This record gives sequence, C-alpha cells and structure tokens, in this order.
Amino acid sequence: METPGQRSARKPGARAPLACAACRKRKTKCSGDWPSCRACTQRSQVCHYAGNNPQAVMQRQLHSRPGTPRSCSEDDLLHQLPSKEIVFEAFKLYFEYYGDSTFCFFKEFILMNDLEHGKVPLRLQFCVLALMARFIEPCFSIYNGTVEASEHFASLARTSMISTFDEISLLNMQCNLILCIHWTGHGDEHRAWFQLGVATRIAQSLRLLFEDSFPEDDMASTEIKRRTFWTCFTLDRLMANGGDRRLTFDISSITTKLPGTRSDFLLGRKTSAGTINDKVGTDEPLLAYTVRIVDILGNIVDWSGAGGRHNENRNPWDPSMPISSFERDLDAWERALPSHMRFNEENKEAHVAVGEGKSFCTMHMFFYNARGHLYREYIPVVIPPGWDPGTGPCDGPDLALDTSNPGWWAHAIRNGVSSAVAISTIYKSMASADLIPLVNPFLGYCLMTSSTFHIWCSLYNWKSCEGVLRGEPVKKLLIDDLRYLIQCQESWPVAAYWVSFLRPYTQRFPNSFPGKSTSHRF
Repeated sequence: METPGQRSARKPGARAPLACAACRKRKTKCSGDWPSCRACTQRSQVCHYAGNNPQAVMQRQLHSRPGTPRSCSEDDLLHQLPSKEIVFEAFKLYFEYYGDSTFCFFKEFILMNDLEHGKVPLRLQFCVLALMARFIEPCFSIYNGTVEASEHFASLARTSMISTFDEISLLNMQCNLILCIHWTGHGDEHRAWFQLGVATRIAQSLRLLFEDSFPEDDMASTEIKRRTFWTCFTLDRLMANGGDRRLTFDISSITTKLPGTRSDFLLGRKTSAGTINDKVGTDEPLLAYTVRIVDILGNIVDWSGAGGRHNENRNPWDPSMPISSFERDLDAWERALPSHMRFNEENKEAHVAVGEGKSFCTMHMFFYNARGHLYREYIPVVIPPGWDPGTGPCDGPDLALDTSNPGWWAHAIRNGVSSAVAISTIYKSMASADLIPLVNPFLGYCLMTSSTFHIWCSLYNWKSCEGVLRGEPVKKLLIDDLRYLIQCQESWPVAAYWVSFLRPYTQRFPNSFPGKSTSHRF
C-alpha cells in the first residue's frame, strides 16, 4: 500500500478527473487542485466542484502529492464538513477508543456539549475526523475506503490550520498532536515528527513543563493543560529513534505533575500525582505509571538507535553501562506496581469494568516492548550459523575481560523471548475482550518487536532458550501477530510495511500463512 508521500504528482496540463464549475463554464482545462484549482486561484474566485462529490475529491487526492495546503475561507471549509451524524460519531469514537489513554486531553461531556451547540472550532473537528474517519462505516463508501477518508479530512485539517500555524495556543497544540498520531499511523513519520515539533514548541512557549505556570484555583483547566503536555511528551518518547529523531524533553527540568486519575480529571478534583522526577510510587494513577514506562522505552530506543552497545566496550552488567541502568529502571517500575495493576485476566476485567481496560493493557504492552528492545540489543542483524545468544555477542565490539556474570547472556535472550510472548498474549487478550487494540498504531510497533523474537525462535534452535517457547508454539504466535497486522493495515498504512517484512518468514511455514483478511466494521 502506498503512503501519501509515495504517490506521484499529476503532470501540469494533464486532464483532471473532475473539472470545477468555473472551468467547465469557460471550457478550459482544470488543474483539479483542491480546495481551489489554479485558474480560480489566479482569478481570486471561489472554486466549486459540482455536487461537492467526495469521491471526486478523493480522485484528486489520489493523483496529487500532499504539499503546502492552500488557504481557504471559513465558509468554504464549513461546506466540506460531512453530515452532523458523522461528525458526532467521530467524536464519540474518539472518546470510546482514546478516552482512557494518554492521547485524550478533553472532557467528553463538555466537548460533546460544545459540539452540539456549534462551539467546537472547525480545525479541531477536521483533526478528529482525520484520526477517526477510518473507523466510521459510512465513510468507507463515501470516500472510497478507510485510509482515503482519513486522508481527505487530514488535508482539510491542514488547510484549516494555515492561518493559525504559528498561534501559541493550547488548541493549536492539541490539533497538531492529533495529526501527529494520524501521520504516524500512515507511515509518514517525518510529517508526524514535524507536527509534534510544532506542538512541542507551543508547550515550551506556554511553559507547560512547569507546574507553577498553572493557576491553582482552576483544577479543570489545569489538568487539561497537564494532559495535553503529557500527550506531547509521550509522543516524543514513542517517536524518537536515536537517529534523525532524538528525544526532545529533558525530564530533569520538568516539574509538571503526572496525569491524575480519570475520576479526578472528570470531576475537577485536585490530583495526588507526583512528578516524573519523584521516585516511582506504589499507588500512582494508571496514566502516571504509563508515562513513566513510556519514558523508559523512549530512552532505550534512543540509546540503541544512536549506536547503543556498539559505542561501548563495557560488559552489559557493568553498573555504569546504560543497559544496566535501564534494567534497574524497568525492575523498579515493575516492583512499584500494586497488585491490582499487575497484568492478569482478573485485573484486566476489573479495569475494563471501570472504563480503563485499553489503557491498562497498553501500559503493559509498552513495558514488555521496552524489555524486548533492551534485550535484543546484542542480537546481530545477520545471525551466523551455529551462533547462540547465550554465548555472548558475535559482531563486536570487543568487551573487557570480565567473567563475573556468565549467565547474563542467557538471561537476556530469555527475558527478550518472554517479553515477546507477553506482548502477543496481551494483544490477543485485548482483541478477545473487544478492546480493539488496532485503533492504536503504536501497539502495532509492539507486535513488530514480538514478531522479531518469534522469528528467531522459529528458525533457530538456541540452547539458551530451552524452557521457553520454541518451534511450533512460537510459530503460532508469529502467525497470530501477522493476522492482527493484516487487520491493522486496513486502517493504518504503516502496517503494510510490517506485513511485507513478516511475510517471507511466515511463508516458510507450510499452510500457515494468513490470506487476505475481510474488512472489519466497528
């Protein structure tokens, strides 16, 4: 599946799939640009396509590369909104799918009331539609597909934000964060990183990193600002790769309190949450634990992507080695979880009952993803025949002679494999409980981490992995992961790359490769 950035632009002078009304009347060629063709732009007149046919809109988008959006009047944009029913469905699904997550910074009853009375800014409506249209059934037929529907509204969102591009406001920050998630799922990570960068600069300008910037007498608006900042922080950690996308926020300077409980947020109560620089507690809100583990995950990926163990000649168990520090951070986080926060089916059902099932499972997915990333650090890209990770690295650098912890290597690969199994198990548990994990593209990244380990355990008979899943059981996990990613690609184009990566491996297993999935409906 192509991403928006891969589609070729239509050559100048080529016939447009649909001409605007003015060009039809003048019987001249129409460029077909949206929202205004070149001829109408030059004449400073309103460009109107007959019937405002959404399918024709998508045809223009499919033949043009998204570039700098053209300015458009508020009235013109207002006419591009879909029916009131679709808009309301988009906002309802936003709260249903993201309401208990770190990606939600609105109060549902307030925002839905504002939507009912026409008080929600147009740009925010288009941003929410860009994120959620892929899950709204009428959009499948109106806009010729799930991805096409979201691309259509993302284009309108960008157009509606032109005049407020450099506006330093919480609303502008929130719109950019929503579009960041959209573009991440579409595989356009550079555009997503750009949107996140705008949001980050707004957060810094508004001093959202510092608790003393919030009014003490308005808990409701204060928690909205906090949650908007922590969404920005979370996306910064989830998108950093150690290469062209390095971590932006330095936590040592952040004094803003972590997200409070969902009930405190909705009721406007003062939160009891501490700061990210406080020692992790044993009774913190769910989202506070989530932010902490995402911070650890982001630091692991950033370190690894910047060279990781290839820049070190110390043994991984050396206390001063980053990988040893990350181990301690992960262990401290896991030990701090109270009994009702630990993952098991009973706790999952309890969190589902209080409306926090998705966030509970997502938190644990991020934890095991962090462990998986950490313990695959010493696995080479190309695995030589006969090598076993339990014997230590095979591709350098030369480590200092230290035999004080000979069991570390087997410990590392076994922890990595067990983390991969946990990721697959939790994702399947979410799907079985109708928690719809595919709405969060970052959980797809977690499945890619688990699938990597499953591939190794399917292809290599490593002695160090005796006692953990190998052979046929792990092949089944790999096939299940691939089935979920095939479903995911119907809504998030980035999943198509994951599927294409996994297919060559799963095709080695006779009669086990999943075929094309049927379209899902929500």
